[in-house]
Amino acid sequence: MGLVLVEKTGSLNQPQFRYYQHPSWKKGGWLAPIVLDETGALFTAPAPFINMLDNPLSGQNTIYRVDAQSGIMDEFLRLPVPDSLTATNAYGIIGMVYLCEAGILYVSTVLGSDRQTERGALYAIDVKAKKIVDKISSVDVMGMGITYITGKRQLFVGSGRSSSVFAIRLTKEGR
Repeated sequence: MGLVLVEKTGSLNQPQFRYYQHPSWKKGGWLAPIVLDETGALFTAPAPFINMLDNPLSGQNTIYRVDAQSGIMDEFLRLPVPDSLTATNAYGIIGMVYLCEAGILYVSTVLGSDRQTERGALYAIDVKAKKIVDKISSVDVMGMGITYITGKRQLFVGSGRSSSVFAIRLTKEGR
């Protein structure tokens, strides 16, 4: 549970592994999305694994940050939790991508969504200010990627409800 650093040594036929886990790396329970910023800090979020004992619904929209210098993981930011939590959807944050030039962390959450209704959101977070600077509501985004096409920065997002992929043009500031 938590983050574990695994170093693989040895040969292809006889691999050996060394493991390291800082005590603070278990704070968020089971973790899934992981992204690095330009300083080497790591951002991650909880994900249910088998059950929700170690990852209750109320914590599924929490972003954790591992400091690049100290290696200590602390809570970075809690995204808003919708009023419509349901035990049939144990997931919250499922995607993260970071835009180094603007210092913006894009985070998608599906917390509150159910079979019939998209209640998820896509957030743009200013990492230095630790605040949400933009949001698209009522979307369930599964995957994200940032590209530069014909000189324009775009955020590509995949729908969690269909096979559709959407391009969102971004400003210089990452909004």
